[in-house]
Amino acid sequence: MNSYLVVWSGDDDKQTIDDELEIYGRLLGTEADIAVTVDDGVNEVLAAGMLTYTISLVNNGPDAALKTSISDIFPSELRDISWEASATGGATGYELSGNGNILDHGINIPAGATIHYLVQATVDPAVPDSTLIINVVSVNDSLVFDPDTSNNHDMDDDTRVINRADLAVTLTDGQIWAGVGETVSYSLVLSNNGPVSVSNTTVMSEFPVELYDVSWTATPTGAATGFDSSGTGNLMDTGISLPGGALITYSIMGIVQPETNDSTILVATARTLDSLAIDPDTTNNIATDNDTRVIRRTDLSITNTDQRTMVRAGDTLAYEITVTNLGAIAVDNVTIRDEFPPILHTISWTAAGSAGASGFDSTGQGNIDHSGIHLSAQASIIYSVMSIVDSTAADSAVILNIASVNDDLVFDPDTTNNRAVDNDTRVRHMADLAITNSDQVDVITAGESLLYTIQVKNNGPDPASHVTVADQFPAALLDIIWTATATGGATGYQNNGTGHLLDEGIELPVGSMITYSVSALVDTLTNDSTLLINLASVKDRRVFDPDTLNNVALDNDTRVLAYVDTSATGLPGEETTPAGIPRNFALEQNYPNPFNPETDIRFQLPVAGEVRITLYNMRGQEMRILTDQRYDAGYHQVRWNGKDANGIRAASGVYIYRMQTKGFVAHRKL
Repeated sequence: MNSYLVVWSGDDDKQTIDDELEIYGRLLGTEADIAVTVDDGVNEVLAAGMLTYTISLVNNGPDAALKTSISDIFPSELRDISWEASATGGATGYELSGNGNILDHGINIPAGATIHYLVQATVDPAVPDSTLIINVVSVNDSLVFDPDTSNNHDMDDDTRVINRADLAVTLTDGQIWAGVGETVSYSLVLSNNGPVSVSNTTVMSEFPVELYDVSWTATPTGAATGFDSSGTGNLMDTGISLPGGALITYSIMGIVQPETNDSTILVATARTLDSLAIDPDTTNNIATDNDTRVIRRTDLSITNTDQRTMVRAGDTLAYEITVTNLGAIAVDNVTIRDEFPPILHTISWTAAGSAGASGFDSTGQGNIDHSGIHLSAQASIIYSVMSIVDSTAADSAVILNIASVNDDLVFDPDTTNNRAVDNDTRVRHMADLAITNSDQVDVITAGESLLYTIQVKNNGPDPASHVTVADQFPAALLDIIWTATATGGATGYQNNGTGHLLDEGIELPVGSMITYSVSALVDTLTNDSTLLINLASVKDRRVFDPDTLNNVALDNDTRVLAYVDTSATGLPGEETTPAGIPRNFALEQNYPNPFNPETDIRFQLPVAGEVRITLYNMRGQEMRILTDQRYDAGYHQVRWNGKDANGIRAASGVYIYRMQTKGFVAHRKL
């Protein structure tokens, strides 16, 4: 073991002390490369914003550092500084947390160990814009030799403070004209375009002296606070806080003084400032609206309607024409005109005015042409017009009526409502054509005859002279024959025909009717349960039909039952096999028939099988299942006691029973 004697020279020069410490460390034979880094991870920070530093102290070895010190005297631009430390690799002797500057001594850091300091601080809100925040941290150990002192200190010097807010104000009423007595609405928007918040903002606005009853409300966006939500008169709102991006919209309303001279310019101004904020652009701190000119104006309006889209020749047609002064001032030279269309005659009218309307005729005939009428603000006149449509007016003629109003002595900014047109009324010849179609049955057997009754009628009010009646009969019908009879003077129809019905060029006076009687045979090959769907229609393209729902008639409730071959019904005397087994399927007529209260239904099976016999009424509705089970080959019967499935006795009448088994379906009436 070697022993050393270290003698201090007594020289307090720093270089001399460092050299002696290096000698001392070398004599002890210990060496440690201590390094430190610091970084806040940002290049910009807002004034009053938060800044976070990460400081890392590491021993790169090869030996332990036994008496390490770390120092960070934070920049004067920071306040509310606090920090916490955590270590890895067995480092000891460091402070776990603290406030203010870091001055941590006597730290023991084994080789490879690290201590991390997490520092949080607030930037002083008074720091000037663009100030650089420079933070220097250093580390050393007096008992070891550090072969590389270049990494014993580090500096974060690239963080620049942003301390500016761009306040802006806009002001507009969105118009260039304002009438006396009218309301003018301004929108004043105060905004902070950022980036930092402001807390002592003032906004003020002086409104034109020509306005009275000025009032305003304020609506914030983006967490603005400290403003007045409403007020009257000129605006003076102070102590407002506006985060970056926030804004306040002031909605201002005022009324133009009635005595304001024509062509007066309304001038409104607004401005904003914040004594505690730096605003690099003050050009948008002031706004002026000075393009609104006062004029004496009113808004005359006219409406014109007959409340109809269709009228018959010879009918009475009534118009209601309403003239209103929607403006804020009275007018004295109003002219109202309506030159009625020549298709109308016997025209008469009456006029009634509200309070403030005068100088008009209360009654008259023919066209309306009035001048020199007085209308106070919001006053109105209603003309009630009666006329008769010419009896010779052509079908589909459009009745065009135009009414107008104006006053040459005042300005009317909206002339679109100075003229009213009623052009949706058309003269029409009207006939309500109707058709019915029925065969009066719900069930029919294939092979039987079917009779349809089709009736066409003109319910008026005008005659129809080009009527067409059509019926494309169902494909299951054969041998179709029809005849036609008329009442009420109907002409031009066909008296009879065969096949499908297409009767054209018919003349039907009001109240007249044609009845078509159609007979047909249901095809024996028609499938069981087929629905016969028959659609008949009537129309006349040269007249208007106000109700087209009755122009078609549908009979779709007739159901076909399968054809029964009565040549193989197993009647007495039919040949059977020696064992008494019938050769054919058969469903026999019930016996007795008619009956009261019971009747038997016999059937025969050449082979065993499931048999179902069902009872229906004449509407095709199932009433009862008489049997549904397996039978052996042979002769069988079931009995019906005259009651339905609920045990209720059926009414007297005709019913259908139907047998169904594999390979055979038949039905009969009882």
